[in-house]
Amino acid sequence: MTNTELIREFYRSLREHDIQTLRQICTDDLEWIEYEGLPDSCLWKGAEAIFTKITQGDRDQWEGLTYEIEEILETDSAVVVLGHQENPSQSTSQNATTAHVYDIRDHKVWRLRMFDHAHLMLQAVAMATGHLAGQTAQ
Repeated sequence: MTNTELIREFYRSLREHDIQTLRQICTDDLEWIEYEGLPDSCLWKGAEAIFTKITQGDRDQWEGLTYEIEEILETDSAVVVLGHQENPSQSTSQNATTAHVYDIRDHKVWRLRMFDHAHLMLQAVAMATGHLAGQTAQ
């Protein structure tokens, strides 16, 4: 499975709440960092704690959330996903252009970093790919 296929499977598993597959494709020491670089960012550590949060925690905030992948950039150890998310179920509809950076170790996801501002997205691309820093998604 390529890194891109791994990340597509990650999204599918999240969308379908397939925790068994998530356990198989993520490391036990998984890190999930939301909106890195922003004051309200949060960090979750450990696959089981993250999966519990997904399945039992703030599940209401995930209902109605959609994520459209616009572009995927792959390296040997990372995948950057540029996309657009919408959450119409919140009291005020939320729309954001985002970048998700997945760090891969031993063919598994070991860290997810989310960025939701254009300058942070470009930083994410630069960090993950090095040579793509000056390019934008098309």
